[in-house]
Amino acid sequence: MWYAILSEDVEGSLEKRASARTEHIARLRALVDEGRLLVAGPHPAVDGIEPAEAGFTGSLVIAEFESLGLLDKVESYTTKIPRGDRSGAVVEPYLTDQWYVRIEPLAKPAIEAVESGRIRFVPDNWSKT
Repeated sequence: MWYAILSEDVEGSLEKRASARTEHIARLRALVDEGRLLVAGPHPAVDGIEPAEAGFTGSLVIAEFESLGLLDKVESYTTKIPRGDRSGAVVEPYLTDQWYVRIEPLAKPAIEAVESGRIRFVPDNWSKT
């Protein structure tokens, strides 16, 4: 089975990458010798004729790993894609940050201001809501 291994550089990782480069190249050469490496290379930070000047954001390795015996099992799995009831259109999740406000400390001074008469609602019956 072919696996795509994506890596992403982090700030200040140049020294670590340089120290691991020899071992990394040796592992890639072993995969080539075994005929299990499809592609390996960096992700340029920009698209162009000379992308190295802008640096790289990570790398990609696509290799076959089933023959290493690391794969426990392969299972068939049907993905359940949510669809709209009426349109049948695919419903994509939209994740947002959630936040909550403890309302009691905000409401207490407002209620006291209404009850003391410092704030008046017009019409009056709105002060009861």
